Amino acid sequence: MSQNKSILKDLSLYPLQAYLTDDVQLFDVVRDVLRQIGAADIFITSFSISEEFIRSMFRQKSNSQILSAKLLIDMKAAMKIAKLIPFASNVFDEIYLSNNHSKVLLLSNEKYKVSINTSQNQTRGNRNESGIITTDQAIYQLYENAINEIVKKSINAKQLLTRDT
Repeated sequence: MSQNKSILKDLSLYPLQAYLTDDVQLFDVVRDVLRQIGAADIFITSFSISEEFIRSMFRQKSNSQILSAKLLIDMKAAMKIAKLIPFASNVFDEIYLSNNHSKVLLLSNEKYKVSINTSQNQTRGNRNESGIITTDQAIYQLYENAINEIVKKSINAKQLLTRDT
């Protein structure tokens, strides 16, 4: 997806949107949502994550578009990408490890609560991926509550990093 192209319509006019395309990367969707809603906190769940995605989040955080960032990834996938966890810990305020295959992003600020449910891991897919984006408060709350329950049973990766050093 090019810098000027967006799959998103105005979230204030279209509170429920969907896409299915091979012309989008999830970090582009995040960037476009942040352009519309302004700086926000973000919580991301994924099976796995890539350096490219982490770098994109780093740029957004460095530009003060992401105020705080939390990440929940699968424990087994985290073992495969263990070398990325120290880098990710410089971007994400909290990193949780659990049995996880969900791909949900929650973005919130004083005015908006945006939920994204996607088929794409936080990696470059280069294949058809689908997603639903909504500003529905009930859906946001459902996801937030479910994620908080997973976090209660998860391992805090940043605590593991500081314990091992």
